[in-house]
Amino acid sequence: MALAQRGDALNRSKLKGHLEAHRQSSSSGQITCFVTQPDNVVLHVDVDGKAKVQEVLNKICTLLGIQDEADYFGLQYALSKGDLIWLNMRNRLSKQIPGSPPFKLFFKVKYFVPPYNLVLEETKHQFYLNAVQQLKLGLWDAETSLELQSRLIALMTYVQFGSFNSATTPCKYACFWSDRRAEIPHEVISMAATFHRQLTGMSVRAAQYELLRTTHEEVPAFGVYFYQILDMFGRRLLMGVGPEFVALCQTDFSFIERFPYCRLKTVTISGRVVTLNLLEDDASVKMRNYELSSKRSADCLYRSITELHCFFRCDNIRDDVLNRTNPSINFSTIFDHNNTREYTFDVRYTSREVHDRARRNLYHAANEASGSFGNSMTTAATTVFGSAELGGSAGVTSPLSIGSMHQFEDSTHVTATSPTSLNRITLHTSHSDSMASMEEEVQEMLQRWRREEVKCRVCMDRPVKCVFVPCGHLSCEECGLRLTHCHICRKAIELRQRCYFPWDEDQKFPSLSPHPSCSASSSAVTAAATVADGAVAKSHRTVAFNIHENAESDVEGGAGSSSDEEEEGTESGEMMQPGAFDFFHRHRRQSERERHSSSTSSALSAPLERVSP
Repeated sequence: MALAQRGDALNRSKLKGHLEAHRQSSSSGQITCFVTQPDNVVLHVDVDGKAKVQEVLNKICTLLGIQDEADYFGLQYALSKGDLIWLNMRNRLSKQIPGSPPFKLFFKVKYFVPPYNLVLEETKHQFYLNAVQQLKLGLWDAETSLELQSRLIALMTYVQFGSFNSATTPCKYACFWSDRRAEIPHEVISMAATFHRQLTGMSVRAAQYELLRTTHEEVPAFGVYFYQILDMFGRRLLMGVGPEFVALCQTDFSFIERFPYCRLKTVTISGRVVTLNLLEDDASVKMRNYELSSKRSADCLYRSITELHCFFRCDNIRDDVLNRTNPSINFSTIFDHNNTREYTFDVRYTSREVHDRARRNLYHAANEASGSFGNSMTTAATTVFGSAELGGSAGVTSPLSIGSMHQFEDSTHVTATSPTSLNRITLHTSHSDSMASMEEEVQEMLQRWRREEVKCRVCMDRPVKCVFVPCGHLSCEECGLRLTHCHICRKAIELRQRCYFPWDEDQKFPSLSPHPSCSASSSAVTAAATVADGAVAKSHRTVAFNIHENAESDVEGGAGSSSDEEEEGTESGEMMQPGAFDFFHRHRRQSERERHSSSTSSALSAPLERVSP
């Protein structure tokens, strides 16, 4: 109780400071907004008087570090009757909220996408806060068992209070039990304690993600927002709008009937009445009318159904939805005094487009960071070699290439007749060992940077080891087994092929055949591997180019072994050389073997005759 009173006093003091800041900003033509997060943290944002709501959202997302995934979130404001209305991000802020500033807004997740589609950790944290708020209010209790509720309570308690403590933890479970329900049963406390003990050692982020995963997979009402309605008989009900369906619910949030989006033919609005035209089993259309408490609430429900359907169920947004203006105003007032449209729907991208754009931005950011690191490493290596070459001569720092180093060494041996040249030879000899050690260190750093370049773009943690067929994109083994479609091009994955890189030290490859006929193939493979190992880290195309060379060497040297062994190795998918992507060249090598069988056998017969006594 004392902590609650202290928190209320702190919030009042903060509000006074915010009001004082608003008085100062109102004189400069700005609007002050107090944005409340699900964990009751209030953010203070000042925008221009003619700003759109999107500017407020962008400032909040920038403060929270979720700018790349801002399209999952939205802002709400409360009407006088307590209904929460979604603001349209594309319209002006001052024209949507009744009253005068400062405006009190609520920052919430608008589109609850699956947690595995989230890229940023900050976004996952915001999703967790919104999920906890919905669970604590009991809004997602429909068709959930006590066992599931106990698991969710254990996860929320672990995140907030830590590991299980038999003396203090059980009494904290009631903090996450909804006030809409009766007193928390002893059975729930016992099951929650059992689940809580099993979470010992789990990280907080892992526990947050586990709660999101559990709610997404096992809670039917995940991502559903509810609106108070009256049916045609005057009964007070709730209408829930979620990612998969529109539901008719009782006032205790239990489902009466669910309408999937494929059953909705059209949705219309007239005043405070929203009409659902539903497809029946006999292909007929049944019309259902539902009345809401106000025109704004009806508009919000109508928009929510359309926007969630477009966001989750469509590949792209049609122009008639994207560019539709507000139907509640007259034609003569479609444009305000600044020639700005008042759009009806607040949806510009689908869930797939938002996810792809976020991953693309993260990929480019990682490439820029690795590129800057590579440039700094190259500069450092050049400086090291240049300084070691000149041996501390009068502060000269001009970079020298390896070729110029060898040329300098030859010139010192030729002109070593004077005491000055003898000193130069001694100086060069004394620094030869240090230069070799520096070169080894730089090569080791480049190899380490090269391994970082080939991290999996799904988990950004493990190295790539799996190639998707037929698109050829890469991922790690764990993510590759979990995906059914490529995360880059969205093509269906027909086959997963393990790949290898020349710098994989822990990979053991089969030894080459010692037969004399394979000497040319072995030298070619060794040369290709040397080029691949000595090259600076590049993109996957460079690796594929070296693999083409390995494949050609396989064609040349493969005739030294029997055709039965080649076919057996090809069918089993084993790699004959330490290059990757052997699967993609399998058919090409088979055709080349058949095309060049006669020429290859004649070319290999000459070395065999010279070797024979």
